[in-house]
Amino acid sequence: MNKIEKILRKMHAKDSKKAKSLIDRILARDFHGLKREKLKGFRAMYRIRTGDFRIFFFDDGDSINIKDVRRRNERTYKDIPE
Repeated sequence: MNKIEKILRKMHAKDSKKAKSLIDRILARDFHGLKREKLKGFRAMYRIRTGDFRIFFFDDGDSINIKDVRRRNERTYKDIPE
């Protein structure tokens, strides 16, 4: 089990289902209607907001790599994995 799967298992069922759906859309490059923003200081790192959660991912044009799913708090944008 990888890190993202562990995070999703710890979430409430409703939030986990929504996050999984968004991850599937991200991996399919279906960004229509999503609040996708490029993060400053990173070459190809983006985030998508969904309620209290943020999904961080790299998109280098060829592939997408989901890096983290975090609940929004004062430390959300600190120590973002590279």
